[in-house]
Amino acid sequence: MVRWELDRHQKWYEARAPNLFGTRDLPRGSVFHHSVFHRLGDKIHNYNPPNNRGDKSKQALTGREVLVENPDVDTYPPSTHHTTYVLKDDKKHVEDAMSIRRKDEEEADRKRVVEAERSRYNETLKRSKMTNGVKVEN
Repeated sequence: MVRWELDRHQKWYEARAPNLFGTRDLPRGSVFHHSVFHRLGDKIHNYNPPNNRGDKSKQALTGREVLVENPDVDTYPPSTHHTTYVLKDDKKHVEDAMSIRRKDEEEADRKRVVEAERSRYNETLKRSKMTNGVKVEN
């Protein structure tokens, strides 16, 4: 059986041995449903998943205090029904990824505006040359 595991550098590698009740790996930036947050605080059922950060690292979900609200409201918008969460250690990582994504989106928007302006300019130039009796060749 082939499955994917995380090493201590947060890189995925192919593992061929069966998991045999082993823990699930939580990659950096994992997003958690609000029900996980609530279950972690449930003292009656004592929810205590052994999930870790990979490569036999220590348990990651040790209680509600390890989770914070997901700052990535662009990808996971909060609603009146639920909020998503990330591990507290990952909050900075998620914010950095959001910042990079926003910069990439701004750059793409800027390129679209420049291309639209260039296209309008070329169209205006083409019309101008045609009205002056000059044939325009492509």
